[in-house]
Amino acid sequence: MKEPLILTIDFGTQSVRAGLFNKKGETVALEKVKYEPAYVSPKPGLAEQDPDYYFESLCKATNALMKKNKDKMDQVLGVVMDFFRDSVVCVDKNGKPTRPLILWLDERRAEGKEKLPLSARAIFKLVGMGPTIELNRKRSMAVWLQENEPEVWKKTDKFMMISTYINYKLMKCVDGFALLSLAMSEHIPTCNKPVVQIEGIFDSGCGSFPEVQKQRAILYSGNLGKRYGIIDLLDAFTKTSIDYKLLICGVGDGADDVKRYAEKDSRIVFLGSLPRTEVLRLQSEASLLINPRHKADAFTRYSFPSKTMEYMASGTPTLMSELDCLPEDYKQHLYSLEKLF
Repeated sequence: MKEPLILTIDFGTQSVRAGLFNKKGETVALEKVKYEPAYVSPKPGLAEQDPDYYFESLCKATNALMKKNKDKMDQVLGVVMDFFRDSVVCVDKNGKPTRPLILWLDERRAEGKEKLPLSARAIFKLVGMGPTIELNRKRSMAVWLQENEPEVWKKTDKFMMISTYINYKLMKCVDGFALLSLAMSEHIPTCNKPVVQIEGIFDSGCGSFPEVQKQRAILYSGNLGKRYGIIDLLDAFTKTSIDYKLLICGVGDGADDVKRYAEKDSRIVFLGSLPRTEVLRLQSEASLLINPRHKADAFTRYSFPSKTMEYMASGTPTLMSELDCLPEDYKQHLYSLEKLF
């Protein structure tokens, strides 16, 4: 078997390098393209560059690498990239730059003419962050553009780092897309190329419990972040009189709330963080698995709750919202909150 390799792209301020590395971190091949010039200075203290120049330099470096290492390219398993920091690109609705990139070493400063709301200024002053906030507003290139190039800012649809812009350009060069959610294609330039949804991967041989004694218990396992609806689940359960336990395991900013609810209602049992094998066993033993994540939250269109596959693999009935990220074939195997209420 040939040695697996990783194609690594390193964007620096002076040059871009493309290299092949093995799993030991050893350099197998390396090409470097120097920027000529590294940047331009329309005025003293300013540093700008055509954002597309970086993409062109990337192409030169990778093409040179491929030309000299044709026999190794089929060994490449993946690509990683790193970029220089804090260098911003403005693009219009068609993804075209509206002005040159402003590099991280640029020294321009905004005046901060438009004051923050009085309430915000008062809060920042109260916590001792007033001067820091004002300094960062003056260092903000977005604020500078609004003050000094309002027409450019008006045409700007997205304000991004150079890393985002290069990745955006590269997406137009791929053969197809594997997305967590099909809704992601609304914001990715798929250019009519094939799109497949791969919402996750589950090891079907992990944690099999063929003979279990079902408990009179409802289980939630996973992130206890408040944004995922854990408080709503607790509120709803305490309003019932059902003779079931509500078992909750996981970590997150809602953990203390779970503890408080458990102190008031003996049916609620907080188990904290458990080994995965124990979580899978609890999923098999429960009478019902639940995911209280809200369908109305925008982020649910673009992310897939991995617990859904674990829940379904357990064979235990699952109750959750019909999130926009869910493939249609999942819905026939789930109990829908929308249909029940």
